[in-house]
Amino acid sequence: MADPNLPEPAPYAILMTLIGPVVSAGVGVVMRHAQRAATGKPFSLRRLSFELPSVIGLGIMGGALGDWLGAAETVRWGLAATLGYLGPQVVEVVFYRWIARQDPG
Repeated sequence: MADPNLPEPAPYAILMTLIGPVVSAGVGVVMRHAQRAATGKPFSLRRLSFELPSVIGLGIMGGALGDWLGAAETVRWGLAATLGYLGPQVVEVVFYRWIARQDPG
């Protein structure tokens, strides 16, 4: 009889680990655009579509940061959604400030 608890193949396991944070980052980006639209700024589906690469990147970053912190899966999703809401510009500024703070020279 076959063992029902066989390990998952590595690419499938990686893909399943990344789907949640990437979708969460996408939700964060949609929330940011909805907030902009609610304040009267123009909403553009074209602009939203240009953010797809940053959604993927921010989702990976949020999942990795949560993993590094040893957080639960839902916390990783929340981090990814927060990064998506903040956007790549804010994440870049925070990252460079953190690097400058770590630099002893």
